[in-house]
Amino acid sequence: MDATYIDANKAPRPLKKPTTKRGQVSQQLITGLTKGKVLQVPVRSDQTPRGIKVSLVRAAKSLNKSIDIWDIDGIVYAELTDD
Repeated sequence: MDATYIDANKAPRPLKKPTTKRGQVSQQLITGLTKGKVLQVPVRSDQTPRGIKVSLVRAAKSLNKSIDIWDIDGIVYAELTDD
C-alpha cells in the first residue's frame, strides 16, 4: 500500500450530507453557484429570510465554501467570496 502524510490543512474535509429537504436544496444551490454570479431566492409566504440565509450558510460551510449573504425586499441573495 502506498501512503503519505500531508498537513491536516491540506486534506479535504468530508462532506456532510444534509438531512432535511431544505438542506439538500440549499446544498444544490450553493454547488451551482459560481464566481461572478449571484444567487437570488424569493422568500415564500411560508419562509423567512433568516431561515433561508441560515440554510444557505450551513450548506456553504458543509461544502467548504464561503459566501456573502443578504436580503432586500423579500429576496435573499448569496455570492461566493474569495475566502
